[in-house]
Amino acid sequence: QEYSDQLDNLPDFDTVFHVPGIGGQPAEYADTVFELIQILNNRNCKIYYTGHSLGGGLATLFCAKMLARYQIRPHALVTFGATAVGDLGFKNWFDEQGITSWRFVHSNEFAPMVPPFPFLGDGHQFYHVGTGYQSSQSPLFTFQQLPDEPYQERVEEINQVLSNKLKDGSIMDIVVEHNPMYHILALDALQWS
Repeated sequence: QEYSDQLDNLPDFDTVFHVPGIGGQPAEYADTVFELIQILNNRNCKIYYTGHSLGGGLATLFCAKMLARYQIRPHALVTFGATAVGDLGFKNWFDEQGITSWRFVHSNEFAPMVPPFPFLGDGHQFYHVGTGYQSSQSPLFTFQQLPDEPYQERVEEINQVLSNKLKDGSIMDIVVEHNPMYHILALDALQWS
């Protein structure tokens, strides 16, 4: 219940939807989004939350808040190259909700490794929710399930990847590997049944 209460105290999404410098006021559409989701939920439609990079992190938080505040359960949460958004308590709370959650990571893209160290100063580590799959291309796309561990434990590996890419001049590969097109191609290579 602790995480449900904390999620309920997050800023309203009209605050999150406002992006200064972009034409229009996305906050004006927040109520419409909630109404639409409630209508779809009441009609037993399948609701998916999805996002790429920071959008994947926001989709995770949105999913959790919609569940905690409105008891609206999605059919699935599907993220691509998403950032980690919670500590172990949040991960456990989310996973206990029984939501189908898939997160896809391509090769060594950087966003899923963010944040790579504790920002809270008291040993908190960031965890991803759901089941993770990593794709790589050599030359065909392959997938492997990711271990259920915080990226904090991978700081040394992350630093080694960055160091190697800086030494051999391929640092832009990390940015290129974060391109959403890789996720589209990888998913297209899958045979969904």
